[in-house]
Amino acid sequence: MKSIRGTVECEWIIRKSRFLGFLTPVLTSEEATAFLGHCREAHPDATHVCHALRLSSQETVERASDDGEPQKTAGFPMLELLKKKGLTDVLAVTVRYFGGIKLGAGGLVRTYAETLRLCLEKAEPVEAIGFVEGWIKVPYTAFGPLESFLRQVTRQIDVRFEEDAEIRFVCQESDVTVIAGEIKKRTSSDLEVEIVRRWIDYPKSK
Repeated sequence: MKSIRGTVECEWIIRKSRFLGFLTPVLTSEEATAFLGHCREAHPDATHVCHALRLSSQETVERASDDGEPQKTAGFPMLELLKKKGLTDVLAVTVRYFGGIKLGAGGLVRTYAETLRLCLEKAEPVEAIGFVEGWIKVPYTAFGPLESFLRQVTRQIDVRFEEDAEIRFVCQESDVTVIAGEIKKRTSSDLEVEIVRRWIDYPKSK
């Protein structure tokens, strides 16, 4: 899966109508709704605030809104372009200030698609990364060296001391097989890593 790094914006004018484009990474419908709300608050006098949304890592959503433009002339062409580019977990928004000259259905389709295309020219694509949360219970005799190893090779580690030491850690899914193998080597046992959950995320902004 592929998304983008950070929010990008564009602006252009065609036949006296002003178009503002926004393309932003989102992971949930709630994030998309919040960004749309921000756009509406920032442009209270805009004639239309149209959008297209694709989600697939935490939710599966595809939707488009023409926000008063003729049906399938605004959100739909943006959604189709996102699909063509293979982008997901993104929200495309176009704010229009009507300039008094109608563009016609075909002109609207081209204009909304072009607004998103201008944003895409500025966007940096990023590939999705799979993560896992693992859990393992180890005897205290093996805890010290194993904890040190896991702190070096994982993104996060939490320890709970019960009858044995219980360790939870987060790592990239591509690393979990190697890490599980190293755990067996370093403890000289058949300890198995239990995968608690899996999820998808993207590299953060630089």
